[in-house]
Amino acid sequence: MKDSEQSIGLYDYAELQSFLAAPFRQLETRQIPQAPSKEFLMWIPTQRHIEVGFVYKSSIWYLVKASDWGIPIWLIPPDADVLLHSHYEIPGQDPIKATIPSAEDFLNASPTAHNLITSTIGLTQFHTVDSLHHLELRAIAESERYRTDIDGYLSFLESLDARYEVYLWEEMSDNQLACLLKSSYK
Repeated sequence: MKDSEQSIGLYDYAELQSFLAAPFRQLETRQIPQAPSKEFLMWIPTQRHIEVGFVYKSSIWYLVKASDWGIPIWLIPPDADVLLHSHYEIPGQDPIKATIPSAEDFLNASPTAHNLITSTIGLTQFHTVDSLHHLELRAIAESERYRTDIDGYLSFLESLDARYEVYLWEEMSDNQLACLLKSSYK
């Protein structure tokens, strides 16, 4: 085993947790030395005042701290290998909602990257939709209907053949997470 492989999982995320838990002031990015751990990805969606993103590009991981309005699309490199962001759980709502990609997520999905969402329930992988459906997605995104009518939104996604898979934390080992993230590396 290489030294770099031995260090996986040993990175101390306490400093990053403090950074993310601090009140949001401005959009910030940081380079991190390795892929995020399962525990860190499970913790991030508990931070309700921010959205957190990860970008993997050219063998480097970046962390993005944004407001709860989301990560600006202009910040995301078009040639990234992995795009991962958080969906926090809204109190009083079914936590499964946080696993479902929003219309904006599908609109901003990269056709070449591995698009992922971390939530308190698990990790969701989602895929781009046919560009013919972008106007329909934009209309539903602007109406925000999917936020209140989840069954209608799921039916809508099915009609577009929008694909996503949810991998539950309780069923995912660290090795499975590493394989899922590694499978996205080019």
